[in-house]
Amino acid sequence: MKPVGYSALINRLKLAVCPPSMPAYIAASVNRRVDTDQRILFPTGVALTDTPLGHLEFAIRHEGIDLATIAAALPQIGRDAIVIRLRENPNGEYIRRIACLWEWLTSAPLDAGIKPTARYVDLFDPGLYVVAGHPVRDQTWRVNNNALGDPRFCPVVRRNGCPEPGWLEAMLARAAALAEMTRAANHYERTLQYLYLSETRGSFAIERETPSASKEERFIQILRHAADIPRLTEDVLVEIQNAIVRHDFAKEASYRTRQKWLENAAGRITFLPHPPDTLRETMAGWEALSMMTSVRSTHW
Repeated sequence: MKPVGYSALINRLKLAVCPPSMPAYIAASVNRRVDTDQRILFPTGVALTDTPLGHLEFAIRHEGIDLATIAAALPQIGRDAIVIRLRENPNGEYIRRIACLWEWLTSAPLDAGIKPTARYVDLFDPGLYVVAGHPVRDQTWRVNNNALGDPRFCPVVRRNGCPEPGWLEAMLARAAALAEMTRAANHYERTLQYLYLSETRGSFAIERETPSASKEERFIQILRHAADIPRLTEDVLVEIQNAIVRHDFAKEASYRTRQKWLENAAGRITFLPHPPDTLRETMAGWEALSMMTSVRSTHW
């Protein structure tokens, strides 16, 4: 089988990104698209231009938006290839999405001298992704940029787990009803205390630490007052971290400046968090997103 789309881009351009959860392949054994548990198969006659840009168009059309891979691939694909493709097909919806992503992710205009006339298309398909309720219109490429964040920090949330319309509202309504039941039965405070305690011990368990009673209580009090914090900033997060840890040598004064990781019992690295050299920029994007969610609706 021959890899196509994002898998082909990662292999061909040697991109240091996570592989797709459902890699795509061309297979002689199928005569139509087949989605298996582990991969997506396409027939040998599927429409595809065997270039990095061609594979990116194919990936966006058939696999959706993978921002990490796209951001890594665009500098290698280059501006010129995108402009040439735009001039060949100025109203193509996938090349217009790529043009929009180029300017959004790189902050560099394409200056292609092209004015598409086709209808607006969504950057993220609302049927497949949770998207911003009020997209930003990219008038140059006639694309509704409905990403949840900005290029510094942009979560991508697929609807696979809860695809039905109104699922979030229904879940919140069930939670509110359960809260009322516990209040009526005088179990509300006991339930909250149990949840706070469970979350506290689970958080410390990540670090394989058993907290003392005083440390548990400090963490629980922080959880209790989390909703009262008007804005999460670096100073606020540092203050919270300092309140949780007991020893002065473990207290931080800013976002971390050293690379850290999590290991399993065998000493293997199981999680490698964000590198510190771009952490401040990413956290600025996260702070902006946390502010936007309080004033801008999200289309669930």
